[in-house]
Amino acid sequence: MIGMLRATTAAIALLGFGAMAQAEVLRVASSAAVTDIDPHGPNSVLRDTIMAVRQIFDPLVEFKDGEPVGRLATDWEQVDERT
Repeated sequence: MIGMLRATTAAIALLGFGAMAQAEVLRVASSAAVTDIDPHGPNSVLRDTIMAVRQIFDPLVEFKDGEPVGRLATDWEQVDERT
């Protein structure tokens, strides 16, 4: 049984390496110059920067109708009213 498990695991690993994606170039057009892709930088409030950053980074949470909705975070808790 363990031998079969090892063989199956090895086969899955080999299949995974054979199916790796090749790097490609992605060109994106924007109505204004994207000067920075730092999600916390000084230009992070500009619309075109936000649009570019959202294509690269995924936030922990986002807000919809003023309420947090999980993206990468699966759960969280508010420790007290101040934090």
